[in-house]
Amino acid sequence: MLRLAWVPLLLLAACAPVAGRRAPPIPDPPDSGAVLYVLEGDDELFDDGAGGYRILSPFGDGHFWVGEQALRSLLRWACRRHGRLLRAERFFPRDGQEVRLHPDEPVEYVESAGDGLYCVRRCGTRAGLDLRMTAHQHKDGKYVDVNYTIKRVWARRACLAGTDLEAGAPRFETQYVGSNKRTFPTRGSLLFVVHRGEGRMFAVLLYVASVDP
Repeated sequence: MLRLAWVPLLLLAACAPVAGRRAPPIPDPPDSGAVLYVLEGDDELFDDGAGGYRILSPFGDGHFWVGEQALRSLLRWACRRHGRLLRAERFFPRDGQEVRLHPDEPVEYVESAGDGLYCVRRCGTRAGLDLRMTAHQHKDGKYVDVNYTIKRVWARRACLAGTDLEAGAPRFETQYVGSNKRTFPTRGSLLFVVHRGEGRMFAVLLYVASVDP
């Protein structure tokens, strides 16, 4: 904890991106199971067709289906365009059973400890993507039915009175991303684009290679 004279410096440091949270390497799509990919970039990340590839097949409601080779191209193109891979979480869905992936980003904030002292605390709630999914693989193994709901949980920061300095416990809000039932070829992905404001966006990809019986 630090004395009041150092509070502005402490607040600015606490509100910067968490040090040490390095972007994970770009993994190849696996031969089994499923992966939730989350990319972050500017709103124009895919405007020129991801390097000239025709990779997106629209479902008609703002969501897209992406084939396996196109997924590889999209991940690499996004990172070359100054995008960041924030999450690549592999899991193994079982037929007809719901899978839940919780938000995974820790949230810290500055709080007064009294007597001119301030400290950094970590919230019990995390930010990020929240996925609920139930899958069923067809008998021929070529197609999969996916029933899903995806939401984004994010922290709205409080500010010190009369300043732009963030302090105090944030309030968590939830943004709906998508919910539907889709049938698509195995080893393909669903793509959702989530605009977060200030010229930034998330690209959420749900890749499914297989479903355990």
